[in-house]
Amino acid sequence: MQDHIEAWKGEFGNDYHGRNYGDSRLPLWEKVLPLLPEGRLDILEVGAGLGANLEAIRKLRKEAVLFALEPNVSACSRIMEPVTAVKGIAQKIKASDERFDFVFTYGVLIHLPDPIPAMQEMYRVTRKYLMCAEYFSPHRQQVDYREGVPLFKDDFGSLWMDEFNLRLVDYGFCWKRTTGLDNITWWLLEKH
Repeated sequence: MQDHIEAWKGEFGNDYHGRNYGDSRLPLWEKVLPLLPEGRLDILEVGAGLGANLEAIRKLRKEAVLFALEPNVSACSRIMEPVTAVKGIAQKIKASDERFDFVFTYGVLIHLPDPIPAMQEMYRVTRKYLMCAEYFSPHRQQVDYREGVPLFKDDFGSLWMDEFNLRLVDYGFCWKRTTGLDNITWWLLEKH
């Protein structure tokens, strides 16, 4: 797993962020944010890349306090204020228990051979809400990706609910034809 993480910290990660920054994430967040409470929320994106999701959230929820966790130094340094960017990995989030109101990933769990350690950390640092937006498969499926780095599709919603004490708030699908985003499924979950 360490070699896998190292790939994302270097040129492989730099190339990925260069290819994937331009997507507007507004179609996703226009559906998800109304499901969360109004007012100030401390929000952490795990694997934030260059911060495209956080930019969309900031447009829709100006009162949110935004944090980004990103292993790639170059990407982390390019995340714009008022987002607080921290270099780090999903499996070891340097934050206190229940530090954030809402913690999420977008296309991150699919890149982890074993997503459970990252999910445990996300669960630990959220006070209330979790979300992931990832490629779906009814069973774990490894897909060839780039340069020997694998991608794993899964039923991440079921994985979250089977492993943790969570309630499903809602879920949905972003169809590339109508949203411009990849064909991803998202799940919004709440701690009991």
